[in-house]
Amino acid sequence: MLLVPIRKALNELHELLSQLSNEDYVNSCSLLSNATIGEHTRHIIEMFQCLNMHYDLGVVNYDARKRDRMIETDLNFAKTAIQNCINE
Repeated sequence: MLLVPIRKALNELHELLSQLSNEDYVNSCSLLSNATIGEHTRHIIEMFQCLNMHYDLGVVNYDARKRDRMIETDLNFAKTAIQNCINE
């Protein structure tokens, strides 16, 4: 079942983010096309949030996601959002 590998990947992301400072999380990085780790993390989290909320409907529209800037700008908020995805 996919739930086990998804939870494992989210746990690994949570562990990785736990090694960063909030400054590391929000600073742009040339290796990420001048995006931030937070911006990329927001995309990952929102993908799983959309999947979780709409899977039972049979249609998952990633374009209609919330785009929560708190996820990309607040490291602790992002880690909580990951934990929420794991627990759902």
